[in-house]
Amino acid sequence: MSENTAVRDLYDNYFDRLLQIKDVFVDYYGEDRVDLQIPSFEQFCNSPCSTYFSSPYVGLISEQHDNNITRLYSYKKNINYYLLVHFPDVTVTNEHEDSINIKDLYVRFSISREGSLAGSFYMTRTSYTRAQWSYRYIHSHAQSLHSSWWSGCCLGSGPISRTISMLCRNFDLDLYLLLCGELDIYTRTESLSGGPYIRMSNITNANVDTASNYMAAYYTFSSISHNDKMEFFYKLLSEYKGKFNYNDKYVDLDISTEKKIWLFTEICRSINNPGFIYTDCFIHRGIIKLKTSGSNNLTIPTTSIFEFKNEPKYIRMQDGSNDPDNGIVLLSWNIFKTLEAFTCNMLTLMVKCKLYDTTNKEIRLIL
Repeated sequence: MSENTAVRDLYDNYFDRLLQIKDVFVDYYGEDRVDLQIPSFEQFCNSPCSTYFSSPYVGLISEQHDNNITRLYSYKKNINYYLLVHFPDVTVTNEHEDSINIKDLYVRFSISREGSLAGSFYMTRTSYTRAQWSYRYIHSHAQSLHSSWWSGCCLGSGPISRTISMLCRNFDLDLYLLLCGELDIYTRTESLSGGPYIRMSNITNANVDTASNYMAAYYTFSSISHNDKMEFFYKLLSEYKGKFNYNDKYVDLDISTEKKIWLFTEICRSINNPGFIYTDCFIHRGIIKLKTSGSNNLTIPTTSIFEFKNEPKYIRMQDGSNDPDNGIVLLSWNIFKTLEAFTCNMLTLMVKCKLYDTTNKEIRLIL
């Protein structure tokens, strides 16, 4: 046996069980969705033997003679390696037939060289909607995303928990095939009886809470000229495509305060008038908050958070808006309230001047 053949045989023998496990996952999920993160043959050859073997009497693998390579089989270290599975698009449902769509979910297993699991699995994601990111929502049964970027999961007492428990003690390819099927079901399920970390029903668009310090900016001094207000109002009339509410006293846009803040901000920024003042904010658990130096806010990293098939993976917002510091710029609260009051007064005045047709407490502009 040549030295190169012996080293290759040693490599194949060392990772044999891990490669068998990978084959099970590939057969179930497909080659493009599974990544076993073990050293390449070249890395194996160029690493000190102490990396993989406990014998103190050997040097580099590439320098071993046949008899020393044979002796290494008795000194193999049992090191853990990662196996990752990618779920590009998942619809999670629960007993109430509620559902939520999540994208680019990754599950990570830690597996020993001998083929047993080193505990349960972890989850992370690289694509979020704004609402999901505000809750740091990975999956209903995963802990909120934190600075390590991988979160532990609650398995409850279901079948997948028992399968993982058995695989932590044994190497069994049939059990790994069973795990593939159970994991597929697990990722698509929110079990309300199992007590989710974050219920999908809580994942909503950002809103303004009375406790939010964003509202504290109400008392910040600012002044908007009448011409600035009129410019905004005419732009609003041309941009707004929704309905109006009419209650015999005043007229207003038939949208929530939260959506109105976003709309007013977009219109003011399109006008690009220096009279409008903006505030740096962020969203935490669905609440718009003022960004301060002490804000406890997990920001979107500018660097990759892990690799999959040797490609770096980054966190991205699904709408393409990736502010490196996760900031959002909104009209300051007092500017918003000023424009809101002006808009309400102008719409009411237009109704009184019969520029609107009112029907069933809704109005349509007839200009």
